[in-house]
Parts: sequence; structure tokens; C-alpha cells
Amino acid sequence: GDGIPVNEETIAYLLRAELDRSAPGHFSVMSAAYPGLGLYGYGRFIEVLSERYKPDMVVVGYLAQGDHDPFDSQFLLDHLPHQRLVRNLVLNIGAAQYLHEASVRRTAALWSSAGNAEFFAALTRGLSVKAREQGYHLLFLSYFGHPPLPNPIEVLDLPQDLRYPGQASDLWYAKDCHPKTKLNRILAKTLAAKLIKGEA
Repeated sequence: GDGIPVNEETIAYLLRAELDRSAPGHFSVMSAAYPGLGLYGYGRFIEVLSERYKPDMVVVGYLAQGDHDPFDSQFLLDHLPHQRLVRNLVLNIGAAQYLHEASVRRTAALWSSAGNAEFFAALTRGLSVKAREQGYHLLFLSYFGHPPLPNPIEVLDLPQDLRYPGQASDLWYAKDCHPKTKLNRILAKTLAAKLIKGEA
């Protein structure tokens, strides 16, 4: 939902509405999105929330290398000192989010390094293993179509004409490659069709 002005235009809200229209009462939808997270943070959220809510399916909106952030906000929080005063200070001044934003602009070489790529490939494989162990379906909604995700991750690639064109468009915000409402509507219909087909 980053950049979306109202909740009713987020993908989670639109997916919920689409499923309610097509299969009333059969599905519930929860959004676990949070600013400043990459694949590491998604994994931590999935780990905590899947234990609590026992989902049938988890969908990860995947921004390819843009989600391979070595300074993911959750990673930074997980590696803060445990002293409450230090943690509270870092959290209150928004240092984790600042470091994430700074890394987007200034550490591109680190993001694209072989070591970072392998770290995130291993992390992705780990998410797949946890999904099998906990009995839910894991689907990556890939906005870019590259780089390929390691097997056995199931990927739903956007068609070429819907992928991020490298600049602002009627489907995409330019700053950080997040979808606009128009694309969210298309994605909601696509995901709803897939979920309903899976139920049949």
C-alpha cells in the first residue's frame, strides 16, 4: 500500500472485495505490509503471523532485487542491542527506517553482490521449507519477473506489459516501484481468480 492514499485502494482491500463478490464467506484476507521491509522482514512477519493465524495461503509481493535489502528495517531491529534504553532510542528516532532509506540510495554495490544474492536465495528457500512444514501455500507475486527465484518457490509473474517500466506510469509510482491503484485492481482480480480456482 506504499503511496496509496486510502485503505480502500490497497491490494489487500481490493482482493478482499473481489473474493467477497465471487465467493461470499469463503475467504478472509489480512495485510501484513509494513514500511521499510524487504524479504528478510517479510520472512520474520510470516514466521510470527503464520503461527498465530494459521493461513491457508501467504502471498508475497516481490520487488526482486529491491527486496534484497541488507539494511532491512526488521533485520536492523533484530540486531539492535537488547538494552531497552538503546532500543527505544533507536525506535523513537526512526533510525532503522533512515538506514534502510540511506541504503537504497548509497549501497547499490552491496545489494547486487554475490554474497547478498546467496543470503536472500537461502532465505527464500527457508521460507518455502517453513510453508511446507506449517501447511500453508506460499506464492510470490513477482512484479519484475527477474531474477528467478529458487525452486520450489511458486511464482506468479506479472505479464510484460504490467511490469515496472523504470519510470512513473499510470500503473506505477516512480520513487520506489510500488503499484498504483489501477495495478492493484488488476492484481486483486488475478489473485482472486487463482484462489477461487484453487478452491474448486
